[in-house]
Amino acid sequence: MVVSQRDRLDLVWPLWEIFENKTKKPMKVVDAFIELIVADAISKNDARREEKVSEEGEGTLLDRLVQVTSDFKVLKA
Repeated sequence: MVVSQRDRLDLVWPLWEIFENKTKKPMKVVDAFIELIVADAISKNDARREEKVSEEGEGTLLDRLVQVTSDFKVLKA
């Protein structure tokens, strides 16, 4: 809804949100959802490393990314 409002307001939307970021509340829900997924992927990758199991060419993009980095901020972005 906020995105559609920004689209209708066009170039004026920054003034409309000058005192409050209207996406802050909806993004809390999205962030909570994503944090669970990323944390799960990191823990699965850690378990694979401990068992020394390789998954070459298998899995999702996130599965491949956690093989490169376990930085939560990078994976979440």
